[in-house]
Amino acid sequence: MPDFRAKMIYKAIQLLPTHGYAGITLMHVARACKAPRGSLYHYFPGGKDDLMAAVLEAAKEYGLGTFIISSSRALTLQGYIADIGKALTAALSASHYGLGCPVAAISMSTEKSNPLNQQCKVIYTDWCLALQARLQAYGVPAAQAAALSANILNTFQGALLHARLAGSGEPVVQAAMLLQRETLQFAH
Repeated sequence: MPDFRAKMIYKAIQLLPTHGYAGITLMHVARACKAPRGSLYHYFPGGKDDLMAAVLEAAKEYGLGTFIISSSRALTLQGYIADIGKALTAALSASHYGLGCPVAAISMSTEKSNPLNQQCKVIYTDWCLALQARLQAYGVPAAQAAALSANILNTFQGALLHARLAGSGEPVVQAAMLLQRETLQFAH
């Protein structure tokens, strides 16, 4: 029953911003899914870390990386950044400002030696590389694309945090405007 597995992953993603990695339990997820705790062990025999690994896989596909890598078909770099900001703001609003990045939540609350932390590092690196390629397609020289991609990811990650705290999309809008100004030098 893959749909039930997906539901459990989705519920865990929803609970992470509120409970954090350390505070989330299999029981929280089971209750949120209205499922017996044993069903979690059926789909995630390794327990919580197995579930969190699945959460990270899902986050890689739909999380912040999706907004950054594929949220726009804009003709300009500034339009691309504006579209990322709009997509993030819409997602925040739809989540009633509960949206958070599972990769950030897990990476900040696990030891560097933890395999989940290593998985977070790989995801962030993949996002940076994909963003670098996207920036180069907009005419950003390769030598500058690496630093700029990290700056864009870091800026939007911080904006997500501030937006959750403020209960407003304004921090994301401000981040997008700041990044648009920073990238004007690459406008064609």
